[in-house]
Amino acid sequence: VPYAKCNVTDQLDNIQNVNWLSCTRADSPNALRDTSHWVKYDFGHVVELFQSQVWNYNETGNTSNGFEVVAVDYSIDGTNWTELGIYNWNLATGADDYSGFVGPDFGGAMAQYVLITSLDDPNLQSCRGFGKVAFTTIMCPNLGQACDDGDNTTINDSIDINCVCVGESFYLNDCILDNLTLGDT
Repeated sequence: VPYAKCNVTDQLDNIQNVNWLSCTRADSPNALRDTSHWVKYDFGHVVELFQSQVWNYNETGNTSNGFEVVAVDYSIDGTNWTELGIYNWNLATGADDYSGFVGPDFGGAMAQYVLITSLDDPNLQSCRGFGKVAFTTIMCPNLGQACDDGDNTTINDSIDINCVCVGESFYLNDCILDNLTLGDT
């Protein structure tokens, strides 16, 4: 599809300054991962994650710097991580109209952080990077906050993961008396 000059597209140019490149390996925030090239995304609060789109490293003549074997982890607190999976990403084309590929689907996982780690052999390529990653999310910044759901038969009302105010049901006491007789002698 031809795009008008300067219009927003899903395409990534093939010049170095539109890509992220790491040439220094660092300790991962996830204790289960080795020292490597990695990126940690912080959404600022817990979001519900769904589909992602990935644009690998797309500099002309240097597409081999792209992430190939990749671990994707997510976390609510930045300390305890859940592995979404290990993936094999295709290298970019090096073309000036590169559109990337459909990335991992998080299936509605709740997270504030996403960690993308290169598991590629550092002896084969000293630098690793990619162009960008986009996430489809549903944001609920008030998650867990107290509220009133307007239902007299619930307690502990709070905002749930769907950004809806809900409470916990409790049983109504159908008895008129609220006294307890123990029958002690």
